[in-house]
Amino acid sequence: MCSSDLIRKKLKSVAEDKQRADIKEQLLDMVSENSKMPIPTGLVDKQIDYIGTRSGEKDTDKNKWKEKYSKEATMDVKKMLVLEEIAEKEKIDVSEEEAKQKLQNLAGANKTAKMDNYIEYIQRQMKRQKILDFIYENAKISIEN
Repeated sequence: MCSSDLIRKKLKSVAEDKQRADIKEQLLDMVSENSKMPIPTGLVDKQIDYIGTRSGEKDTDKNKWKEKYSKEATMDVKKMLVLEEIAEKEKIDVSEEEAKQKLQNLAGANKTAKMDNYIEYIQRQMKRQKILDFIYENAKISIEN
């Protein structure tokens, strides 16, 4: 196989992975939008603060943030709750060992003692991915023209 064929194959694989990830996010959006679970206002308020802080806005008026970010924050919290509900019902979890292995793979030759600081983060990310995979694999997708 010549190098241009390898490059073409790699680009196709990357495009397919991106498309699959986009579909998973769209499915999560649909599941979350249709969810009837109650959304705790305290979690939404915390998410509004997080979004406002992350945005780097100089205006830190919480009322303006609430107006501006309420819808986004509510959807973020709803997604989080839906993901947790699915994980609980389907017994989807990530062990510390799985997370350590993933972190070692990511770190490669740059392994450090500080890796333990990232285990929980990696576990959450991997768990989210497993849940999205579950939703994707169990979705009934039809393409309309």
